[in-house]
Amino acid sequence: MSKIRKIIVLTLPFLLSACMVNLDRTRATELNRYSESSIKEKLIIGSSTKKEVLLLLGTPNSPKDYNHASEWVYKSVQIHRGIYLLIPFNNNKDQVLTLTFNEMGVLSSLDYIDKASKKNFK
Repeated sequence: MSKIRKIIVLTLPFLLSACMVNLDRTRATELNRYSESSIKEKLIIGSSTKKEVLLLLGTPNSPKDYNHASEWVYKSVQIHRGIYLLIPFNNNKDQVLTLTFNEMGVLSSLDYIDKASKKNFK
């Protein structure tokens, strides 16, 4: 029994050290909370207003004077890397959402890109 106990004591730290995760959300915004499908469900072209977008995503990254602008850009970056049992993985998000509004303040177009996963829809 003592031999098995020694093996467990010696291998357990190795296995535990093989599981590490680095999660950096310092540049993540409200956009990070939504997937591409939920954005498409919540932001409806021809229906959603600037006010509804502000309530959902907050103020855009650009332009600074967004009240009078017809194009808003939201950006969010989350870096999520790790190692589980010596197998590395990346689950990064690098999202860019560009919204265009008509003169009435209603959403007229939407362009979403997740650079990390290479997903894009318009």
